[in-house]
Amino acid sequence: MYIPFPILDPRNGFLCIEKLVFGVLFLASCSKTQSIQPTDLDAEPSLNSTAVSQPSLSSANGLTVKEPELQKKETPKLKKPIEEYINDLASNNAAVRIDAMGALEQAGVAAVPNLIEFAKGATGAPRVGAFFVLGDVATSEHLEQLESFLNDKENPLDSRAKAVLFGTMAKVGGEQYLDLFKEEIKLATNEDVQTSLAVALTEMGDNSGTGVFLLFLETKQGRATIFASKWLQKIYGKDLGTDPDVWRNWLKKNGITFTPIKYPSP
Repeated sequence: MYIPFPILDPRNGFLCIEKLVFGVLFLASCSKTQSIQPTDLDAEPSLNSTAVSQPSLSSANGLTVKEPELQKKETPKLKKPIEEYINDLASNNAAVRIDAMGALEQAGVAAVPNLIEFAKGATGAPRVGAFFVLGDVATSEHLEQLESFLNDKENPLDSRAKAVLFGTMAKVGGEQYLDLFKEEIKLATNEDVQTSLAVALTEMGDNSGTGVFLLFLETKQGRATIFASKWLQKIYGKDLGTDPDVWRNWLKKNGITFTPIKYPSP
């Protein structure tokens, strides 16, 4: 069953709403940020940016980053070497890949160099799996290497991998990516990428994901609309349900503007 969320948790085999950023969701399950709330719910709100707040995050020079020292724990005893689990990520057997992901998460920061090197040449589900694990084990020391994947011309990211990578970057680097993500969401035409960025930006206290969530209300049904309405509620601190016209009228009435979103490509 397709669930409209950007982060693919390979252990479940589908896009998982509860896991982001991703990690995001990943961000949804790990962070405890405040909503962007108006002082008066029927007056123009003040959009105050808040940092992604997680147990493993701290503020340094105004930026929220994951502290590397908190990740540098003694590597647990694994049943086999990290290199063999890395090889298992490329297996055609989903169960083998899932076991490998769990083991690599246990290995912690010690697995990061191998995961990054593997992701450079991997494609499809194996690459997604590597990025997903990196969201749990990478630190601020690895951000430059993670960012380099965005400009990888030899092995360009597919949309799913890009969505997961954005979630991983948000989880590891926090709101230092606010400006980058605000620009990326203007350009994104893939639904997974748009949603990953929208969730990450919302977790950072920004309302640039509003257009993505409104588009969900207008074009999706069932669980997807509940998902979108919950994120709009998180942004504005007001529960207006799943009717996109109600949300648009309220936003217009209160003079709230937001980033226009390109309609997703087929």
